[in-house]
Amino acid sequence: MPESFDDNLGKLLEKAWDLLKEGSSDRNSVFRNPSISTIDANGHPVSRTMVLREVDPNKRIFRFHT
Repeated sequence: MPESFDDNLGKLLEKAWDLLKEGSSDRNSVFRNPSISTIDANGHPVSRTMVLREVDPNKRIFRFHT
């Protein structure tokens, strides 16, 4: 049975950070290579796939390699 996060934002955020931390250390994780998007000067999206190398939930920092 899937984990339920109904009415518990703190539990949901904790799980999200756990999955991101896993992605930074497990090369087989689906969170290892996220697509990151920004908007260029003309308002068009620009996306690239990156490698998630480090996550710090306390500082809310992600470190990527391109």
